[in-house]
Amino acid sequence: MDNREELAERLKKLLVRLKTPQEDRQLSTLIQILKDLLSLARTEHAAELFEDKDVHLPLTVVLSSNMSSKGVQQVGLSLLCQLFEICPNTLEELTRPLQASREWEILGVH
Repeated sequence: MDNREELAERLKKLLVRLKTPQEDRQLSTLIQILKDLLSLARTEHAAELFEDKDVHLPLTVVLSSNMSSKGVQQVGLSLLCQLFEICPNTLEELTRPLQASREWEILGVH
């Protein structure tokens, strides 16, 4: 397995962990997930790795549901800025209206 494949597999696992809300999850664990994603977003192959990956939606959910955590905000916003850099369509994706009811459920809007 070459480096890109390992990085892609690692990204896939981290995204599953980020998208799976766990009420009993320690903030330190969540911050570590965000740090690991940020680390991947800074690799040589970041643009390829994150291309067509839905990172922005679960990231914004994490940021909005952990407003009082300085650590989550710092690392999460750093990741978001890095996504703007490597994935030019991130801003467009964030500003488009929520299209699927599934997304409303993710955000907890009923």
